[in-house]
Amino acid sequence: SARVSVARGAAFSGWPMPISALVITLRYNPSDRAEHAAVLAELARDPCVELGQPQGAQVPVVCETPTLEEGRQLFERLRRTEGVVNVDVLSIDFEDEPLESEPLTDRNEYR
Repeated sequence: SARVSVARGAAFSGWPMPISALVITLRYNPSDRAEHAAVLAELARDPCVELGQPQGAQVPVVCETPTLEEGRQLFERLRRTEGVVNVDVLSIDFEDEPLESEPLTDRNEYR
């Protein structure tokens, strides 16, 4: 089985940070690509947001925030962004506290 490391979060705080998988639905008019590009540019300005390849009006997004509360605040900001119609949460991966008996390497890898 393949392993994927989440070292970005670990490097920042010492432990993995909350990671959210979202799908953002944009107000989309195929004849107005400038508006679509402007909304994508606005979303991409946030360093916690990584945009995937847009599929029409839908954009897959991965967000990584230092805390769950900051993740919630980011979700609210995304929802209020001009041109965003909806934000669907696909998953949120987080751990509040490291377990004493669990080594760091196990916490940073997914199988």
